[in-house]
Amino acid sequence: MLAVFPSTAFAIVVQDERNNPVYRARDCILIDPNLPVSPGDDVVLSSVTSLDSTHLPKVVAGQLTKMSETAWSLKQYAIGTERVFSRLRLPAAWRIVSRFSPVPNLSQQ
Repeated sequence: MLAVFPSTAFAIVVQDERNNPVYRARDCILIDPNLPVSPGDDVVLSSVTSLDSTHLPKVVAGQLTKMSETAWSLKQYAIGTERVFSRLRLPAAWRIVSRFSPVPNLSQQ
């Protein structure tokens, strides 16, 4: 099956184990910023609303548990507890649509 993503889709490389075992360090997660989010979705919260910014965004990944006009509630899988993030600090929530694990370097085997 061939999946087609919009030109606005992008990937983020996971930097830590906070969402292990669902997302591990070095995994690439594919984001579609145009899809709506709702509780139960895996998302990336971002400090910027678009990637046109000249600054690298601060991002936090996990499962969205609640959302309001002022806050996001997110469960990071390895931690297992719900954390609340201000929408002033992290105004954007982007849905994770896929995950790709890194391919092992076969030349080192």
